[in-house]
Formats: sequence, C-alpha cells, structure tokens
Amino acid sequence: MKTVNLGGVEFEVKDSRKYPVTIDSVNDYMERFTGKDLDSFYGRCSETKKAIWNDWKVWIHENPNASHMQVSSANCMQFTIDALWFDDEGYIEYSLHITRDHNYAYVVHRN
Repeated sequence: MKTVNLGGVEFEVKDSRKYPVTIDSVNDYMERFTGKDLDSFYGRCSETKKAIWNDWKVWIHENPNASHMQVSSANCMQFTIDALWFDDEGYIEYSLHITRDHNYAYVVHRN
C-alpha cells in the first residue's frame, strides 16, 4: 500500500488507470457538493462530530495546498469529508476522501 504524507497526515494513495480520476470528474463532483458542511446534513449534531469537523477545518487552514473541504456523505453515525490537495504549481494533485477509518488520496490525472 502506497501512502503519502500531506500536511502531517498519512493518506493511502489510490490511482486507478482503468477508472482514472480526472480534472473534469473532480469539477463535476465538487459542483454538486460545494458548501456542504455539518449543518447541511444534521439539524443538531453531536459534540464529537463538531470536534472532528473542526479539527479538519484547522488542518485545511494550516495547509495552503489543501482547500474545498466539504461533507460528502453522512448518516446518523458518521460522515465523510472530501477536499482537494494542490501541487506547488496550483494544479489539483489529489482528491482527498476522509472517513472515520481511512484517509484516501486519489491521484487526479490532468486531461
């Protein structure tokens, strides 16, 4: 399993040649979920969920290569976070998918 350290956090790298993640697919996906936060999914959420969300918000703000953090799915027990990681030239390098148990970094292929 290949991993990459992004801003002090280990992410498992996923790179599918058969079903590549492209700039277009990332843009389409991000448009659907832009601006989704905990309040978009929960009327009142637990303090634990708020703490987890706030920890990741701090991580995003501390890492200038990371942005576009949003909740991508949620149920009564847990939620997942998506974000983007940019390389030093300003291109999207990874589409990040953060779950309760794993942190994934999907390689984004330039079209």
